[in-house]
Order: sequence, then structure tokens, then C-alpha cells
Amino acid sequence: MWEDAVSYFDTEIASMIKREYRELYPRLCILILGSVGLKIDDEYSDLEAAFYLSYSGWKEYGASLQLSLNQALRDRNPWKKKGSVLCVHPISWLLDGQAEQILKKQNKIQWNQIEIPSLFTMQHNQIYYDPEGKLTSLREQTKPENYPEVQWKRRILSSYRMLLSELDTFGTDIEKAIMSKSLRVKLLAVENAIESFKEYIIAHNLLPEVNMKSDDLDEELLWAERMHAWENTDWHTLLNSYSEEAAEDGYPLDDFWVWSLWGKLVNASKREKECKDGVY
Repeated sequence: MWEDAVSYFDTEIASMIKREYRELYPRLCILILGSVGLKIDDEYSDLEAAFYLSYSGWKEYGASLQLSLNQALRDRNPWKKKGSVLCVHPISWLLDGQAEQILKKQNKIQWNQIEIPSLFTMQHNQIYYDPEGKLTSLREQTKPENYPEVQWKRRILSSYRMLLSELDTFGTDIEKAIMSKSLRVKLLAVENAIESFKEYIIAHNLLPEVNMKSDDLDEELLWAERMHAWENTDWHTLLNSYSEEAAEDGYPLDDFWVWSLWGKLVNASKREKECKDGVY
């Protein structure tokens, strides 16, 4: 139930941040993402949430907060472990990097630079905490009635037609998924469409830096995008080095991604103490 997510944040997450980062908490904005953020909460759900700070706050204190959130999630997570993540981001990253300009209201919104999933997230996922009204303002300014409708329709149709022209079987499978009344047929059609798309990518060597046969392709693609794999072909080695740095600093290997964002955290303990003591 959705009430479980609110209760979890109230009793576990928010209370921990207020206790350990009391001066930082009022500067946060918190957005609950994924299915739970859409109030779809069942046995298949994982927990995703984003904690937003100003860029300077994120750079200075985000790593310490991120490690604390990682630990809180390890200590108690009522949802699926795989896929559950609580991330600390600069608020400027929202809406594909357009959030800061939108909040300043200095220029017209560059709609062509914002992806549809980013707009969907901003409109439909749950705002848990927004003391300064930043998330609310972004939602209001990017509400659907403000979209340049013709532009989005053309973009979607163009991409879909291009894909269908290259993948005949993909189109057939999508049609089956839409038209069939059988859940089993729908699921099989979607699975076949995904496999067809993967095979097309492999056959045409479209993503040579990515292991499309990975046992965890979702994770592979996520980190390929984050590490700009197309510009850095040795990105797997770099990720391994982050794991080694995490271990050297006394943290679990699973925390490697914190090092990918903030670098070597030799002063993490000092910064964490400063946060807790209210030194800014």
C-alpha cells in the first residue's frame, strides 16, 4: 500500500536524516520514483527515490548523505532489494538538466531538450518533501497543457516508424502485445520484441562498448549511460577501480557507484561530522 511508503520515509528515512543531518534536511527536496512513486505498491515493487540538493550542497555533502542512505536501505527495506535505490542528486539534473533554468524563469523552456520520460516523472511521481516548493514549481511549469503537442507527436511517430522499418518482427510482436486478449501471449510478444531489438543491436554493432548478452542487461545499460561508454571504452575497468576505492575506505563493494559520482572520499567522515554538528 502507498501508506507503507509514506510510513517508511517518515519513520526510517526522514527521521534518520533529521537526526544525522539536521541542518541539511530543510534544504532537501524528495521525490519518490518508480511504481511506488506512482502509488502502485505490490510484491513486485522495489523502492526508488531521489533526494535533491543545490549543486554546491550536493558536491560538498552529498557523498556522506548517500552512504548513510545506502546503509539505511541495507538495514531495512520492505521492498525488493534488486532495483531499490535512494539517490542524492543536484536538483539541476532534473528535466535533463533544464530544471535550474526553469526555476529561474529567465528563458523559455527548451522543450526539445527534455525527454518524455523526464516529463512523466516530474508530473506523476510522488513529491514527498518540498519545503521550498521547487519540485512543485517545476511540476506546474511543465504540466501537459504547456507541452508543444505537435512537436511531441512528430517525435514519437518518427521514432516508432523508423524502428518498424528496420525491425519487421518487432512490429509484429508489438501488435500482438497490444491486440491479444491473452496475458501469456502479451508477455511472450514483449519478450520476443526485446530479444529482436537486442539481436538487431548486436548484428549491426550499434553499441560495441556494451555487453548486450550481460546477465543483468538493465544494470549494464544503466552504467554504460552513466559512464559515457561511447566515449570511454575502458569503462568496466574504471568501475572496478571504484569498487576497490570503496573497499579501501571501508565500505561495501556495492557502494562503488558513490565513488563514481564524488570521487575519492578521504574526507567523508569529516564532512559527515560537520553535517551532523551543523557546520556549513
